[in-house]
Amino acid sequence: AVVRADSGRRPGRGVRGALRDRAPVVILSPPDHDMLGEKFWPRVAATANGDCWDWQGALSGGSGYVSIYWKGKRYGTHVVAAILSGLPVHHGQCVCHHCDNPRCVRPGHLFVGSHTDNRRDSVRKGRSSRGEHRPTARLTEAQVREARRLYLTGQYSQLDLGALYGVARNHMCRLLRGFFWSHIPVDQEAIRARALINLDQSRRNRR
Repeated sequence: AVVRADSGRRPGRGVRGALRDRAPVVILSPPDHDMLGEKFWPRVAATANGDCWDWQGALSGGSGYVSIYWKGKRYGTHVVAAILSGLPVHHGQCVCHHCDNPRCVRPGHLFVGSHTDNRRDSVRKGRSSRGEHRPTARLTEAQVREARRLYLTGQYSQLDLGALYGVARNHMCRLLRGFFWSHIPVDQEAIRARALINLDQSRRNRR
């Protein structure tokens, strides 16, 4: 399980954003490190074996995670545990659980990764619903494959396919290009080439 290390703030853009994204979430001076540790670790049920170290404070929301405030900012307890144990946590990164226990703050059960690592970990562990198994899915996997096949024939535009399958053109565009239903292999070069051909034909028809 994963929560953003930067408490939900989106990574910045441009040069300033890139510099911030490489900066640590928080830099602790030795006194601050000791002070935060004294506040944090007494609320942890540490064990001598390899079991999880569960946070004993209150939980937040329905996700099972909890945050604490430090100098006016909120941090997830697992993020704090990672920082206190010396793991390099930067803005835009995630602190992940090997154990999938959101209450666990044992440093050995934590690792730092990207959002891509987060998604791959979720899929590998069977925690990520996707495709037609998602509650919000509008199409089936068979329909997605068929829509992509029909588009490459050149007989259907994105608008045509959207009307055929009951979705908006923008939705169909993302579906065809693999932004949606990305777990189903798609020939993006062929889709892009077909889109350029369709665009050229549309321009000629308007002349």
